[in-house]
Amino acid sequence: MTLTNRNTIRANDDWVLWRGQTPADRQMCLVKEARANSPYRPILLTRLADEFKFLDQFHHPHLLRPTTLDATGGRAVFADAQCNLTQYIGANGPVPPTLVANVLAMAADALDHLHARGFLHGSVGAAGLFVTPTGRVAFADFHGHPFKSADPLPVPNAEPKYLAPELIDATTWGKPTPATDLYALGFLALELLTGADQFTRLFGVADGADWLRWHSDPLHQLADWKPALEHAPAGLLDVIAGLIPKRPADRQFQSASHLKEFLVKSRLTSDALLRPYRFTPSGGTTAIPRPPERERTGTLPRRVPRKPKLVLHPLAGPGQPWRWRPDSPVLVGRKRRCEMQCDGRAVAPKHALLVCGQDGVWRAFDLSTAGVTFVNGTPVRRTKLYPDDELYFGEVGVRVELDYTRPQSAFDQFELVAKLHQGSRGTVFRGRWTAKGGREVAVRVFPRRFQFDTAGLRRLLRGVPEAAQVTHPNLVRVYRAGSERVKNCRVWFLATEYMPNGSLRNRLAKHGRLPAGEAAAAVRGAAAGAKAIADRGLVHRVINPGCVFPNGDGAKLGDFFFARPTQVAAGQEVTAFGRHEFADLVYQPPECVTGAADLTPACDVYSLGATLYEAVTGRPPIDPAGPLPEVSQQILAGDIIPAGELTPGLPPAVGAVLAKALHKNPAERYADAGQLTAALAGV
Repeated sequence: MTLTNRNTIRANDDWVLWRGQTPADRQMCLVKEARANSPYRPILLTRLADEFKFLDQFHHPHLLRPTTLDATGGRAVFADAQCNLTQYIGANGPVPPTLVANVLAMAADALDHLHARGFLHGSVGAAGLFVTPTGRVAFADFHGHPFKSADPLPVPNAEPKYLAPELIDATTWGKPTPATDLYALGFLALELLTGADQFTRLFGVADGADWLRWHSDPLHQLADWKPALEHAPAGLLDVIAGLIPKRPADRQFQSASHLKEFLVKSRLTSDALLRPYRFTPSGGTTAIPRPPERERTGTLPRRVPRKPKLVLHPLAGPGQPWRWRPDSPVLVGRKRRCEMQCDGRAVAPKHALLVCGQDGVWRAFDLSTAGVTFVNGTPVRRTKLYPDDELYFGEVGVRVELDYTRPQSAFDQFELVAKLHQGSRGTVFRGRWTAKGGREVAVRVFPRRFQFDTAGLRRLLRGVPEAAQVTHPNLVRVYRAGSERVKNCRVWFLATEYMPNGSLRNRLAKHGRLPAGEAAAAVRGAAAGAKAIADRGLVHRVINPGCVFPNGDGAKLGDFFFARPTQVAAGQEVTAFGRHEFADLVYQPPECVTGAADLTPACDVYSLGATLYEAVTGRPPIDPAGPLPEVSQQILAGDIIPAGELTPGLPPAVGAVLAKALHKNPAERYADAGQLTAALAGV
C-alpha cells in the first residue's frame, strides 16, 4: 500500500507513528512503523505482529481498529487518528474540565471492555490515547497483558510519569488489578487539566527526573494539588483524588465500569467533543482563528430597573437578531433542541449557556465544547455580558444588546406585538417567540368561551399534533398550542408561522378580484400543501381564502386544526362545525355539509376550487347571505354561476378547471389536489 506521510505524531530510535493518506482515494489512516535502522528490528517486527493480532480481536469505538499489517515491511495500519493527547496538549494547552471528564469516560469505557476479557492495558498515557477526526479518543499502540494469569506480568512499554506502583514493584504493592490502569488514568487527567509544563511543577519533579522512583516510593505523595485547579468542578477533582492513591486498596474506583457510571450519574460528562484543529503538512497546528481583541465600551447600570431582554445581532450578514427573555436560560449549540441553534465552524452540539441572574445581569458560560467562546477576542469560561460586547461561539459572532424597555403584552412564550385580525374565532396577533430567539410568529388567541367548546378543543388538541408532523414548503408551520389562565379563565392559543403578506382574503378585500394568473398561482401553492396533507391520510376540510397565504410566486396553506383522517373507524366521533364557522360553509362540498364519515381528498379540491372562484370573480360560488337551510340547499343542489359570466375575459381553461373542481359529485372532480395543480400548471 502506497501512503503519503501527512504529519508525524511520535518518533524515537525504534518506532515512528504518523498520519498517512492514500493518494488514490485520499483516505486517512494511522501508521505505526518500525525503523529500518533500529538494532532491535527483529524484536520490533515480532512486537508489531503481536500488537496487531491483539487489537484485531476487539471491536470497540474507543479502541483504534487495525486494518492492514505488513509484517516484513514493519508497518501496521490503523483507522484514522489526528494526533495523540501529548500533541493535543502541546497545541491547545490545558483541556477544559468538561472535556477531561469526557476523556475519562471514553477511556474508562475502553478499559472496561479490556478488563472484562481479562486484559490489563498496562501503559495508559497521553502518548497512546489518540484523538479521532470526530473529536473522540481511542487507545492504540499497546499490547495488553492478562492480569488474571499466574504468569508474571511483563514489563510494559509505559510512560513512567503515569506508571502505577504495583507495575514497578509488585512485591511491595501487590498484583496489578483493573485499578492499576485507573491510577494512570487519574494522572493523565491531571496533565490534561494543567498542561504539560504545570503538570511537572505540580509534583515538584523536574522534567526528565526519575518518575519511576517517585511513583514507587511511598514517601512521595501528591499534596495541595487541588488549589492549583480551582477552575475545575469539585466533583471532578474528587474523582481524580479517588484514582491516584498509591496503595491499591485506598483507591475509590476499583473497576472502570464503576468510574464510567459515576462520571455519568454525577453529570460531569456531556456530549462535547475535543476541539477541532488540523495539522499543516509541516507538522504544525492551525487552530480555529481567534477573533480580534477589542476594548469593552459598554456599561451596566448600577441599579437595574428590570431584568433586560438579551438581543444578539449577527456580525456576519444582515440576518434577523435573536431575542431572549430573562426568565429562562438559553442553550447555544448545533443541536436542534438548543434554543439558539448555530451551524458555524467549531460550534459544538452544546457550546455555551446564556443566563440572566437574580441581579439582572446576563452571563455567558462556556461549556468546554468543540470550540471556544470568546468575548471581545478573549476566550472565557464565565463572564458578564455588557452592551456592544462581541460574543463568538466558534466562528459565529454576535453583538450584544441589552433591552431594558418594559415588555409588551405576553402570552405563554410569546410577546404579542401587533393585532392582525379579529373575528369569531378569536384575535390573531403578530408575535415573537421568546423561547426561540424572538422568531416572528402568528398567535391566535381564542375567545374565552372557547374553553367551554368541547368539540373545538377536541379539534385543536387532535389537529395540532397531526399538523405539526407534516412539513412542506407550501404549508404554514404549526408550532405550539396551549392555554394560560387569565383572570380565572382558561384562554387557549395557537402559534403558527407568521406570513407577512397576509391571507388571500386580505388581498381580495384590499384589491378586489385578481388576475387569473396570480389567482391560479396562489391556489396552485395551496393545492401543493393540500396534497402533502392528503399523502398523510388527512383532509383539511375548511380551505377558504382566509387560510391561503400568498408567498412570492406561490402560497402556503394554513389553519390545520380542522384536519381529520379521511377514513373514520366505526364509533369514532367526528366533530362538526359550529355556528361560528357558518361564513366558511359556502366553501364546503356537499359531502362535508351532510356530515359524511368518510371523506376523500376530492373534498379539499372543491374548497380549493371555491377559493379560486372567489379570487377570479370577487365573490364565493354560493351566496352566504340568507338562512342556513337555504344556503345548505344551494350547496347540495343549487347551480353555480359559471365564473366566465362574472368575469369577462377569463381564460376558458380556468373556467373548465372550476367547472370540474366544483362538481357536486366527488367522483366527477379531480381525484386530489395534485391533479388540480397539474390542471392549473398552464394557466
